[in-house]
Amino acid sequence: MTAPLATPAEIEAVLAEVEARLAGYRHDVEELEAEGLDTARAWGLVRGAEAQLALLRERKERLLGNDDGEERDGSRDGPSSGPPPA
Repeated sequence: MTAPLATPAEIEAVLAEVEARLAGYRHDVEELEAEGLDTARAWGLVRGAEAQLALLRERKERLLGNDDGEERDGSRDGPSSGPPPA
């Protein structure tokens, strides 16, 4: 188990990794489409990486919005809409 990301710099590092992975997944989708192959799994990976990016950005905003670096209440704003249908 890894420790939670505690600083904006740590989050930025993970954001860069996930963005690179997302670019690779999107490239895979393009290649599969060009070859006429099934893209459902690749699109699932894209949506998962996009969701991870959204969570990381939200975490970073919370950290930047709170001077002492502690999360305020840990609650999330609004209902989760979930990933779009495949």
